[in-house]
Amino acid sequence: MEECEICSFRELSKISGVSELQLYRLLHGLIYKMQLETLLKLSQTLKVPLSKLISLFTETNIEVETAEVKVVSQNQSTESDESLKEEYQYLRQQMEQQREVLMAEFQQSSINVLEPWLIQWPTAYAMAKKNPKLPALKLLPLVNPVVQLLKNWGLETIGSVGEEIPFNPILHKLSEGAAKDGDRVKVRYIGYRKGEKILYRALVKPLDSDEIMIMKD
Repeated sequence: MEECEICSFRELSKISGVSELQLYRLLHGLIYKMQLETLLKLSQTLKVPLSKLISLFTETNIEVETAEVKVVSQNQSTESDESLKEEYQYLRQQMEQQREVLMAEFQQSSINVLEPWLIQWPTAYAMAKKNPKLPALKLLPLVNPVVQLLKNWGLETIGSVGEEIPFNPILHKLSEGAAKDGDRVKVRYIGYRKGEKILYRALVKPLDSDEIMIMKD
């Protein structure tokens, strides 16, 4: 980089067209995970034969610590050390952001796949508990790890099966009939939310007149 008058990894990324994430992989000895096209771009930018570039980064062990980057060089100045540390911190921050984005995408795609199960399982579970003679009742605890995982991801349920609550069109969706905001309804299928985001509204039905009279009595 010095011979090519390139002062920082950010500048190298801009000139070569190689993302800083790829440079981060290279610095951490992950050259074997990089595409040949990427290595060719770096080879041309740095004016180093491809074979030499590969040899350097497969044989050189670059030590990366939590708060600093140690670069072994006789001509390394204090100023360049600080510059490298800043570059490392910048790249590390980008990696953390990338990890968070990937995790969020993974969680959302998993939730999308599980949508039918998420909605129907609590109702099936409630029905099974009402009938202890059902053989499937013994299998219900096997699903607890999945339920706990979803809780760890921040998923919260909206209502519970059979619960009678005031109708809220933001949180609830009518399966039949009509209801105004605040009318009493019964939950048929629970809904889900993640923080302020409503993923699935709870499916509810209006209470019939007999049920309302029983509640008043």
